[in-house]
Amino acid sequence: MTTGQYKRLCLVLFVPLLLAGFFVGQKILNDERYLTLLCSPIGDKEFCTPSGPLGGNFYERTKSRINYWFQVYPASDKEPALFSVIAEASGRVISDALIQSSVKNIATSEQGKVFMDSLNGLKASILLGSKEASVITENGIALSCNSLRFTETEGVYSSYCYGAGWSGEFSYKASEQDKIKIDVLRASFYKEIASYHFSRVMGMVILYPMFIYIFLLLSLTFWLIKKAARFVKG
Repeated sequence: MTTGQYKRLCLVLFVPLLLAGFFVGQKILNDERYLTLLCSPIGDKEFCTPSGPLGGNFYERTKSRINYWFQVYPASDKEPALFSVIAEASGRVISDALIQSSVKNIATSEQGKVFMDSLNGLKASILLGSKEASVITENGIALSCNSLRFTETEGVYSSYCYGAGWSGEFSYKASEQDKIKIDVLRASFYKEIASYHFSRVMGMVILYPMFIYIFLLLSLTFWLIKKAARFVKG
């Protein structure tokens, strides 16, 4: 085969080989399209650890050590495009939050919405991971919530909270002391997402053109064998 013929063969095979690599790569990568994280503090540090599939041994063993967990979500502008994140963190309290706004659940009545709106501008403790109903008295407000979502605004977060006859998402501003603690969680959370994103991108770089790599490697091997055979004969 001449050099010109080989170049034309490469052009003809490029698209089919790339498509084959894409479909095989997608199949392999789809098996790892979820990043499952469990986060918990140790001292003044936070550790978010990939925990394998939901219901797996490591996941269940880790969750069984702590009774209270809440969901953790990235800010909307930092949602990863290549995979989904399922993250939980061990229960904790944001003790001095200023409620800014609320959005009721579809099942919450208008009366419940009015009550939720009446909390705007008030200070509250956010009980992340609590399984009890929220407590709202003249002495203070303690909202039981099952999630924490980071936002694009510094120091502002949102949580899905619930009480007697109402539930919905509250947006609030944390105190500086609580913000420092939450930011430690956020740093570990986003670090794991960035690491997983990098591994996914590298997987795409390797897997999608893999049949092109194989073709080129076989071509090089054949060329070297041919050169070696000529050298031996000569």
